[in-house]
Amino acid sequence: MWLNITRPCGALSLACGLTLFLNACGTSPAVEQALSAPLTVPEAVQQTLLDQVEPTRAPRPVMSMASQETIDHRGNFGQLVIAKAAYRHSLTPQGLLDTLVQVDLKEGESTGGTENISLCGLVSILTSSGSSINATNSSVVPVGKLWLPASFSHQIDLAHRGRITALNVKAGRLCAPLPGQTLAYTATFESFYRQKGMFTMSGTRQSVQDVQCVVGPAPQPASELGFEGQYLPVRCEGKDATSDKTWAREYAFLPNAQLYVLLTAKTDWQSSTVKYSQVTYDR
Repeated sequence: MWLNITRPCGALSLACGLTLFLNACGTSPAVEQALSAPLTVPEAVQQTLLDQVEPTRAPRPVMSMASQETIDHRGNFGQLVIAKAAYRHSLTPQGLLDTLVQVDLKEGESTGGTENISLCGLVSILTSSGSSINATNSSVVPVGKLWLPASFSHQIDLAHRGRITALNVKAGRLCAPLPGQTLAYTATFESFYRQKGMFTMSGTRQSVQDVQCVVGPAPQPASELGFEGQYLPVRCEGKDATSDKTWAREYAFLPNAQLYVLLTAKTDWQSSTVKYSQVTYDR
């Protein structure tokens, strides 16, 4: 196998603690092995990925950037959540994008780290992540004959690993979209997860994503998004064939960087917008 993640923590200090977390939780041996074994891409997918990688290097690769995501989840009843993230990009020998992300949610209440290998930021290929959430719950407790309000806090530790197991590109070159073009692909993902806190859960999941993207008719100034040069607006809509859940995302494709950056995302339960800053380039 020519593409793999052999370390469950990548290069992020927070996610590096994931190794101890994975070994400390008692769950099924199958999930335990899946969360700690090297992630690999099936050989059948490798040629498809190579066919989609651009043969020439991007003129202005983005090396690092910061983002602020504003999240509106239905379960928060209108209260917005702010997630700040720091990104570091590099290329694998095969020309795929290797991204390290450090996330800070709600001013330190939740933190996490992710390593994700993707096809120009659009299609995730391999991912490994770990996070810790400090949650506070409100309730009422009996004190004598009275019921009084009380709050209690607890920590939730999450681990997730995933890989692509099938990819069929139906239309377009994903890493070289053209104005007015339609892109289409179907991707199958396999993931393994564990949650430890008040309740411990773990398991595996497979999803089949049917995705269609429409590229905007003309390039726009990327300066309005915090980047150099121009960008192509790209709107993608997807459906999980295994659950019938749908989603929509808007991206900016940066031709000089051969990179998609997420601008908005929407599902049945959540919508979010992302803004970028502190962008650096490989000169």
